[in-house]
Amino acid sequence: MPLILAACLHSWEMYLNMGLARTKKLFSTHSSRLNVRWIGLQKPGLWVSVWLFILSSSLVLLWSGYTLGEREGLFLGLIASVFLNLLVFIFGKSNLIQFFSAEQVRGQDPWGLQDSLVNLSETIGMNVPTVYVFEHNSANGFTIGIPWKPSAIGLSTALLNKLNQQERHAVLGYLLIQINQSETFLYGVTTILVNALSGMAASIDRFWPVNFFFDKKQRPFLFLLSPLIWVLIKMVRTSKSYLKIDALACEILEDRKILAEVFWRLQGLAETCPMAIPPCSSHHFIVNPESQKRSFFYEKTHPPMKHRLEKLVGYYPI
Repeated sequence: MPLILAACLHSWEMYLNMGLARTKKLFSTHSSRLNVRWIGLQKPGLWVSVWLFILSSSLVLLWSGYTLGEREGLFLGLIASVFLNLLVFIFGKSNLIQFFSAEQVRGQDPWGLQDSLVNLSETIGMNVPTVYVFEHNSANGFTIGIPWKPSAIGLSTALLNKLNQQERHAVLGYLLIQINQSETFLYGVTTILVNALSGMAASIDRFWPVNFFFDKKQRPFLFLLSPLIWVLIKMVRTSKSYLKIDALACEILEDRKILAEVFWRLQGLAETCPMAIPPCSSHHFIVNPESQKRSFFYEKTHPPMKHRLEKLVGYYPI
């Protein structure tokens, strides 16, 4: 099943990229300074293509059901199609903002986040995302976004208070590039599927009978679905993709050593003060917010810090 899904998603992305290639050439002179994906054109086409994929998946389920079982099969196909759409609508959105009770930055901005975001967004050529701040002792930041809604950045108060202005600017630059490189059809569909599967499993686990009698909660459905979810995540968030984001972020920053120092500090803080996060969401963060030593091998999304720093500045440790 994961291999079939991967092949379908890659085929769709190749088809869309071919359709957009000619139009993108018209804007190549405006984005030649940076090797950054131009998303002013791709964003509208992205959410349309994702919805077309969901619609076509529903039609395939109906057609398959009718082909295999005629009326009874069509009815089962209809149930599967309705289930798929409900899954996407109810659980398709990331719940990181709600999980951390993050608040949108409005009005007074003591950290100067909005000014930095505007300048960096103009440099890259992308829309300014919404910024959220949440209370936490661990220093980290994340990005979220689904194709039909504006992207968002979340920053912990520990990160904002422990880093200086130059380091915060580097963090924002990195997170903007992370959003920029996530604006693809494959990433959009995969993100929705990951959110839907993990959200559904977590909701079902709440009603697991044992959890009503013991403080330590069990998550059997999430445990069963986790390998499939992480296969989907690994399709779009490989070690190579993180290293590419690191390299592109350096192109819009004055000094790559600053970004390397930020990575080094955030990794150390994450190891000493791990962050509890929603299941299967560590790939949204700058560094893995959970201790690498406590994670299963397939949950380790980020490449080793030693490898990231050697690629950035040529040596390790900082």
